[in-house]
Amino acid sequence: MIPRLACRRKCAVLCVPMTQRSWAEDTTDRIAAAVKALRGTRSAQWLADRTADLGHPISRTAISNLEVGRKRSVDVPELVVLARALGVPPLLLLYPELPAGEVEVLPGHRTSSWSAAQWFAGRGPYKATDKTGEVFLDYADRDNGGRLLQLSHRHDELLKLLYRMPTGGTDSNGNMVYNRAVDTVADQIHDIRREIRDLGGEPLPWVEYWEDEDDMTTEPDE
Repeated sequence: MIPRLACRRKCAVLCVPMTQRSWAEDTTDRIAAAVKALRGTRSAQWLADRTADLGHPISRTAISNLEVGRKRSVDVPELVVLARALGVPPLLLLYPELPAGEVEVLPGHRTSSWSAAQWFAGRGPYKATDKTGEVFLDYADRDNGGRLLQLSHRHDELLKLLYRMPTGGTDSNGNMVYNRAVDTVADQIHDIRREIRDLGGEPLPWVEYWEDEDDMTTEPDE
């Protein structure tokens, strides 16, 4: 009896991983399905050639194996290159059912694809629910590690606003009047850039608009 029980126990231990799909496998399958759908009627060789043109070749065989489920993982370089080759953001391969499609963002934690994408990009907190209904809501991911991402996003928004703002105009008497709101937005940008540097980041270069729209100068040292 002992050998028989031992055999049954061993079989149970070895067979369970083969019959239960893992979160990692599901994630890979989601990426694979997105790649196949975006490739459409274009051949796997076309996609392989595109990745080669981008400097990180992924073979036609590897792409086919991914799409049919024989390739069981996708590394970060592959994800980035495949996304660029297909002309989409990498997040669209990772969470293709945006915005409302449900996704298992971590093992046993489910949320909407939009919430997962927001967390991944540092635009929102980690927010998910497990199978018992327990809610996980963690702002620390965004408030701490995501601060540079938040500042970079705000910096980009303010720059777009600044470049749309008129620098001045004329009053009822035809006199030139400078738009002081430009200075207010520019000051906010300077503050954000200083905080980015304080956090160890490097702000993107930018061009400031002064009183004369044709007079543009690069940002002075801060």
